[in-house]
Amino acid sequence: MANTNRVNTSLIILASPFRLFFLLAGGYAVGAMVPWLALLTGHSAWQGPMAPAVWHGHEMIFGYTVAVMAGFLLTAVADWTQTAACSGRYLAILGLIWLLGRLGMALPLSPWLAMAADLLFLPALIVAVAIPLIRTGNRRQTLLLAALAALALANAAIHLESLGIIDGNSAAILTVTVDLVMIPIGVIGGRIIPAFTGNVLRRRGETDLPRTRPWLERIAVPSLFLVAILDVVPAQSGALALAALTAGGLHAVRLSGWCGRRTLDQPILAVLHLSYAWLVLGLWLKALSALTPVLPPAAALHALTIGTVGTLTIGVMTRVSRGHTGRVITAGPLAIAAYWLITAAALARVAGPALWPEATSEALQLAGGCWLAAFAAFLADQVGILTHPRIDGRPG
Repeated sequence: MANTNRVNTSLIILASPFRLFFLLAGGYAVGAMVPWLALLTGHSAWQGPMAPAVWHGHEMIFGYTVAVMAGFLLTAVADWTQTAACSGRYLAILGLIWLLGRLGMALPLSPWLAMAADLLFLPALIVAVAIPLIRTGNRRQTLLLAALAALALANAAIHLESLGIIDGNSAAILTVTVDLVMIPIGVIGGRIIPAFTGNVLRRRGETDLPRTRPWLERIAVPSLFLVAILDVVPAQSGALALAALTAGGLHAVRLSGWCGRRTLDQPILAVLHLSYAWLVLGLWLKALSALTPVLPPAAALHALTIGTVGTLTIGVMTRVSRGHTGRVITAGPLAIAAYWLITAAALARVAGPALWPEATSEALQLAGGCWLAAFAAFLADQVGILTHPRIDGRPG
């Protein structure tokens, strides 16, 4: 019996998708930032398949962010469809495909080999997510599958542009890719943030609960699609500014109905509201940067990436891991430290170069250091949770 327990513990990361992919994401958040900081400080010479800045943006999206999305979606789909979560050998194969892509993007290989390795994961993830949805006739999640497919196409476009096969600008493609990431964030955030907040307020006996407005729900996420479309069209800065300003306003109204101020005593919940506030700010900064050269587009880009994506993913991972391992859903000191540090990283990267252009290099290094510290705290908080069985003895 003791030997069986040891085997089960050693394989526990394959018991549920969030275990494997949250560990991979946290580790890669550190592993991909170290060489980027080395490049920024002149301590490394880049030999990868893409230009350094393109590689950095690509890996933060298609390495880190996609890993978090995989862990969350594969776990959530099992709940949504009341089916068994992807686990065991199939989950291990998905993890190996993701790792193959990261190796392809890190090693000095042929760009063709790097592309072949990297393009495998998103189609495999789409299939893994789609199978239980199709089997159970769950059509509500079609938008999430469309967003994943759009991300797969954007990834292919980045590789093809780097190879010179298509004309384009990698930075512009990455900007549109970030826009596309905001779409599933709008969908999922609009479901989980008011739902989690309502659960906490009900347990307190409160009756003034988060509100969702049907008219707003019908247009909030499509407004993000419009921003992505206009970011593709050249010389449409006025239309893009109007679309981003409007989308930010819609999501600000959405957020205002979710009772965020009453979650300040619950950091594991408040951080989700904060991440959505970064989405609003990022959209408004995008509108401003489209109208004036005074604000660099990178400010909006990093408000959406470090601010929205970084904050939301740390918040979601710490919450999901606790909830799905039978633990009390509350943030300990390390998790709270991670929330503060990722916020500091976002503030340094967004505000530093915009307010003090002469100190841009120092701001980038500070942001990178805070990012590293945030994910070091995250891993210290999470490794024990993700590598040990549920405390209530249930499977998963």
